[in-house]
Amino acid sequence: MKSKFSKERRDVLKSLGIVAGAAALGTVGGSMKAFAAGGAGDYPQPPGSPKTHDTFVYNDGPNKGQDVKTADIVLDAPPISVQAKDSEDGEVRESEHSEVLLYRVNAETIPIEWRSDSAEGILAYSAICTKDATLIKPKDFDPASKQVICSTCKTQYDLINGAEVKGGPGTRALPQVPVHDHDGLLRISHGIIGWIGIKRR
Repeated sequence: MKSKFSKERRDVLKSLGIVAGAAALGTVGGSMKAFAAGGAGDYPQPPGSPKTHDTFVYNDGPNKGQDVKTADIVLDAPPISVQAKDSEDGEVRESEHSEVLLYRVNAETIPIEWRSDSAEGILAYSAICTKDATLIKPKDFDPASKQVICSTCKTQYDLINGAEVKGGPGTRALPQVPVHDHDGLLRISHGIIGWIGIKRR
């Protein structure tokens, strides 16, 4: 099942491509999806949300509080839960809205429309369910389907295909957090693609 949100953002992408062209996009940076889905648009994200240039720290485990290195994310392992860290003052953003799921696959298996916002096969998404705002955890991952399933509403999100909704009551994909490698650290490259939480704010 395709999410209505994903269809809408693709429709806008097509319009932007016709009007502006790829060359114009290159002069302002980022991907068309960021403009189409509102990551840098008119709707501000909730307080404490990740921002451009943020890095990440581990939420738990033996590396809790340490910076997330690109090379440390294991291929085809369950997603890990991390939190955004302000790159200017070094402070961790202490909010559920700053929690992100990182998932690494073979980069060639990522559809081309999502690939430019990944880093060496690492995909990053908001961990907040868009249906009921439940915080999605790594334990909610189903390895057979490569989906995370909200523990409350049971919406299923396909992590390889833009976290689109594949089942359950949800209608909107998890917002994608565009990332790139910056001197060995995983870093947010530009505005979040979508609105974190239940609705556009």
